Amino acid sequence: MAPNGARSGSRQDDDYKIGDRLTTNAILPIGDPKLTCPQFRISPGWVRTDMGGEEAQLSPEESAESLAKAIDRIGPELNGQFLDRYGRVGNTVGSGGGL
Repeated sequence: MAPNGARSGSRQDDDYKIGDRLTTNAILPIGDPKLTCPQFRISPGWVRTDMGGEEAQLSPEESAESLAKAIDRIGPELNGQFLDRYGRVGNTVGSGGGL
């Protein structure tokens, strides 16, 4: 069974695996200093969706609201960083970061 509760071999399981691989393996260098707009990655948190499941901590609306607030505060000092949904550097799921 996939971490999201999908049956192994199901379409949902396949979607999870693709998303996980993209997140894990497709991380390219970001934060080009020649650009005037900060570049960053931001986690939406654990969201109640088909992939996140019913046990997830956040509704899609809660996640979107916190992301919008964080993005409004992001400046050049966060260029190239991985951020949690509050705009904090380096907090990830499973690290106690409170996503």
